[in-house]
Amino acid sequence: MTDIQQAKRSLGRELRACDGFVGIGVGDDGIRLYAESETAPVVKMLRDRWGTTYEGFSISVVLSTGFKAEQRQSGAPVGQELLALSASAKHRTASEAAVSLCIEMNWPIRTLLTPKIGPKVFCDLRKARVQPSRYVSITDGCIRIRGMFECGARVLEDVRYWVVRRNGCLGIERLPPECPDPDGPTLLIILESPHRDEYQPGSRPGSMMPIGPAQGGTGTAICRYLADILRKSKDVGTVPAGARVVIANPVPFQASLHAVHRKELAGSFARLRDAVWTSIWEVQEVREAFRTTMMQYNPHWIVSACTGGSDGWSGLKGQMSDWAYANGLGDRLYTAPHPGRNGWNGSTKFKKLRKIDINHACEASLKRSLIGVGPKVAHRIVDARPFARLCCLKGVEGIGDGMLDKNRWRITAGRSAVT
Repeated sequence: MTDIQQAKRSLGRELRACDGFVGIGVGDDGIRLYAESETAPVVKMLRDRWGTTYEGFSISVVLSTGFKAEQRQSGAPVGQELLALSASAKHRTASEAAVSLCIEMNWPIRTLLTPKIGPKVFCDLRKARVQPSRYVSITDGCIRIRGMFECGARVLEDVRYWVVRRNGCLGIERLPPECPDPDGPTLLIILESPHRDEYQPGSRPGSMMPIGPAQGGTGTAICRYLADILRKSKDVGTVPAGARVVIANPVPFQASLHAVHRKELAGSFARLRDAVWTSIWEVQEVREAFRTTMMQYNPHWIVSACTGGSDGWSGLKGQMSDWAYANGLGDRLYTAPHPGRNGWNGSTKFKKLRKIDINHACEASLKRSLIGVGPKVAHRIVDARPFARLCCLKGVEGIGDGMLDKNRWRITAGRSAVT
């Protein structure tokens, strides 16, 4: 093996775990690093540690599109060469060499989604050693998900309980399968998307069949605590006997991709779920389909128990709150923790969703709940108070019309005690 080949392999071992790495090779001009982009972390690491030379050999950076073009000219199979150069290939799976994630969605429209996931999340996804399966193909460095986001894979809403009163005490009872839906007012509980327990193995090897929303521990918590919560939640008021309880997922697919990676929903895999969920929810037809579902029940109370902060404006819960206000449903909206993982207990209450008061909220609340507001802008907002009207926020450095528009459903300018 020549000296430059040894240098190439040594440098490849140093860089291959870094985000943005596509491959490494040797050309007439020395060692070539193939990267996703000129600003990729792998390029920054290269320049910071070694500059433009490594063990006496010059290093040039080539974008991955150029890498694929060279392979086509040479007649090498693109996917095969990509994985071979990505790697120490004997000990790495195809998923560890992947550089992108794509999702094929066929309901309610046919579209291709590319969720925005950060470098750490994608790195952990690659480390999960995702294998090709019924739902996964890995080609040209892309993990491609298909078959999980079709009409037949939807988890449909469920009219599960109805409210009863026994000896003057409020309770809930499960509706038997043969019982027609009650025609009383509706309490709608929203959970962002199904996860693992909401599916059962299908008839084909490796396939999964939807059961219904809120199965497993989540469903157990709802059954156990819902009546007690309704009795204690003063914001909700009196829920009459005969009211029906409907549980629904605005994104009716497994956004967590648990069937793909089989990891617990925490850390990077929780952020992966959030990114996939957001990319699906941004499809206008998905939001319209959920609105149609909701309106057929005409809910009197909407409880957002999606993942997110207790104020109702952060995480996936914040996106649902924005949507509810934009559709004129804000006055029916209540917030609650997610019932899974001991989120509901004897002290849980449904609370009326309230907007963020920019004249009274603390810096931490502003940073957590407002889109595009970081620590510095939150500090400037506090220093510039009081604000007579929301439009006065534009006088704060870092806030313009765009940021105001993104947060228009989230904020209010309450009367300030400052004179």
